[in-house]
Amino acid sequence: MKNEEVLMPTIVVMEQAPEELDLKDIEVKENECFNNAFRIAEKNPPVRIVEGVIVLCDNANNGTAKPHAWNELDGVHFDLTAQLVWPKGEATNINKVNYACVKFHTVEELQRNGVLEFCSETIEGVDYLNRGR
Repeated sequence: MKNEEVLMPTIVVMEQAPEELDLKDIEVKENECFNNAFRIAEKNPPVRIVEGVIVLCDNANNGTAKPHAWNELDGVHFDLTAQLVWPKGEATNINKVNYACVKFHTVEELQRNGVLEFCSETIEGVDYLNRGR
């Protein structure tokens, strides 16, 4: 059997979005975390897009890993999708969310590459975590 090499994401703590952000006219939509994070960063340089894995834990402490994107500014990680959308959406039965960072992106990099999708390291991390369920 071939050895699998898995990049281990870095655990991060989520905080409230910095008050100085300009969120006017930014629509944050359910199931569009990467686009949400991109729009926030695009309007608020030098905010970065963070690509990673979240583990959603329900009341029975069962966890499900999913790819996710959020933002970071000066070491503060924040997730407006969670803040603004999840309270009324799919995550209403979730007890706890754990975040792990895989990769940082700038708006310029994503515009240059023309890609707004999760990298293979993120998808592999999600698959690895969900195998143990």
